[in-house]
Amino acid sequence: MACTNIIVGKGASVDGSVMVSYNADSYGMFGNIYHHVGGSHAKGDMRRVYEWDTNKFLGEIPQARVTYTVNAQMNEKQVSITETTFGGREELWKTGDSGQSTQEVCSGIDYGSLMYIALERAASAHPATQVMIDTYMAALGFKKNCHRRTLLQ
Repeated sequence: MACTNIIVGKGASVDGSVMVSYNADSYGMFGNIYHHVGGSHAKGDMRRVYEWDTNKFLGEIPQARVTYTVNAQMNEKQVSITETTFGGREELWKTGDSGQSTQEVCSGIDYGSLMYIALERAASAHPATQVMIDTYMAALGFKKNCHRRTLLQ
């Protein structure tokens, strides 16, 4: 499984536009487009987190007071996050004496949920990075390695 993005920076386009495309190349991902309606939330509200690939419930994190509308990989503030996947060598997935892969034994938040939480909460790239760090460190931990994220605004 892999994911691919193509990015054209303002210096590479004729009119200075920044363009990004994203393709979740996994056979099970075709046809899915994420949509989140932004809004205001009460203090103490919790956001349920579901794994992007499987829709498995992972837990809850405190909801932000204000969230932005997200369609696919971009929010209403024109912040876009994509990722490029590489599987790596299988022997690097093994953990300890159990022989189980890290994908079988690890827990925490997955890369897709982490990207969408950042898009829901951030009006620019730097705050999006901070949201991902804060969510990763404080709430659920990070579930899968081997993903590289690209943030654009």
